[in-house]
Amino acid sequence: MISTNLCIRRVFSVALAATAIGTMALRSSAQAVTPFITSFASGENPSFGTLLYDPTANSGSGALIGTTLFGGANSNGDIFSSTLTGHITTLYSFSALGLGGTNADGATPQGGVINYGGNYYGTTQSGGTGGFGDIYEYNTTSHSVTDLYNFLTSSSPTGELAVDKNGVLYGTTSTGGTFGTGSVFSYATSTSSFTELYDLGTGVNDGLYPDAGVAVVNNTNGSTTVYGTTNSGGTGSLGQVYSYNTVTGYQDVYDFGNIVNDGSGPSGGLVIDGAGNIFGTTNGGGAYSGGTVFEISNTDTYSQLYSMNDVGAGGTGTDGYSPVGTLVDMNGTLLGVNEAGSINGVGDIYTLTPTYNPLSPYNYADIFSFNGGSNGGTPLTGLTALNSYAFAGTNAGGGDNGAGVLFVITPEPGSIATMSIGALSLFGVGFARRRRLRK
Repeated sequence: MISTNLCIRRVFSVALAATAIGTMALRSSAQAVTPFITSFASGENPSFGTLLYDPTANSGSGALIGTTLFGGANSNGDIFSSTLTGHITTLYSFSALGLGGTNADGATPQGGVINYGGNYYGTTQSGGTGGFGDIYEYNTTSHSVTDLYNFLTSSSPTGELAVDKNGVLYGTTSTGGTFGTGSVFSYATSTSSFTELYDLGTGVNDGLYPDAGVAVVNNTNGSTTVYGTTNSGGTGSLGQVYSYNTVTGYQDVYDFGNIVNDGSGPSGGLVIDGAGNIFGTTNGGGAYSGGTVFEISNTDTYSQLYSMNDVGAGGTGTDGYSPVGTLVDMNGTLLGVNEAGSINGVGDIYTLTPTYNPLSPYNYADIFSFNGGSNGGTPLTGLTALNSYAFAGTNAGGGDNGAGVLFVITPEPGSIATMSIGALSLFGVGFARRRRLRK
C-alpha cells in the first residue's frame, strides 16, 4: 500500500460517521430482482449520470430513474423510468431549442437525478433561458418539469446534485465561475435561492474543472460539508479531492501527483463510509497508467489501494482500465466499473476485496467483462445498489441499437459468485462481509 500523510485539517470529522449522505447504503428490499438487459433506442444514449433507484415508484414495485443525453421527443434528452423487469418509459422529454440555443426547461442532461421529498432534481448542461443549462425539478405527480435556476454564463453543470438535511441542493459546474474553471454552488429548495459558493481557481492551488457529482455530509454543529473531485489543477496539476464547508469554506484535501505512480484525473464521485473514510477513483495514472482506486481515511491518510493493470493501458494484465463513476462500498468490498480494457477491451465490473496483507492489501477481481455487443460496453458511470445482491447500471455503447444498454446484475453471496447479467453469466469472486479495521 502506498500511503502519505496529509497536512490538512478535517473539519467536524466526528460528524461524518452517522451523516454521510454520499454513502451508498445497501437496502433490504421486498422486491424480487431478476437480472436483465434492455437496449436503449437508437440515438438515445444514456447520460453519464448514476441511475436512481426509487423503491416507491411504479406503484410501490420500484423503478430505476435515469436520463439520456439525446433521447426524447426532441432529441434533447429525457428523464426515463425502467421497471425492475427492464421496461423503459419516457417520463419527460426536454423541449426543442430555440434561437440562441435556449428553451424553458434545459437540454442534454449530463448527470442523473436525485430524489428529495418525492420529486426528482437534476441539471442540464445546455438550454434553459440562458442557453448554458439549468437546475430542474421533476414533479412525480404532475409529470412536469420546473426550471428552478438558469445558468447565464458558460457554466455547464455536471454530475449529480446532492442534498443536505435542510433541503439545500449542492453541485458543480465544470466551467464558468469567475475564472472559467468551474464552481461549487447551492440551491435552497425552501427559499428558491441560488448561491455560487466558491469559484475554483480563487486559490493558486485549487482544483479545476470538476466532472463528477458531490457527496454531502451533515455535521453536528449544523453546517454542511461538500466533498468532490476535480479533473485537473492542484499542486501537481493532476486533479484534486476538495471539500467545501458552509462555515469554513474551501479546503484542498488531497492533490494527485504527490507520490510515485499516483493517480491522475479523477472524474468519478466519492463515497464516504460510516466511519468517515472516503473512497474514489482516478481515470488515469497509477503504476500502469490505467487509473487507480484510492482511500482517504478519517485520520486524513491517503492510500492508493490499487493500480489498474491492463495491456491496453500499458500494463501486463487483463484488468479493465480507466475507472469511472462512484464506487459501491459493500461492507468493505468495493464494487466498481472500468470504461475500457478487460478481456474484450470495452470495460468491466470489478471488485476490490481486502486481504489484510500489508504487501497486497486488496485483491482485484474482474467479475464481468462486457462484450461490446449484446450486453453493451464502455460504461460511463458507476453502479446503483437496489439491495444487498442486485445492482443496476448503463453502458454507453453496444446493445441491439448501438446506443447502449441498461442492465441489472445479481452476484450471488459467498466466496465464489455467479455474476449474472440477463441470460449471460460467468464466475467471479463473491462478496464477503467484513468488519472494517481501524487504522
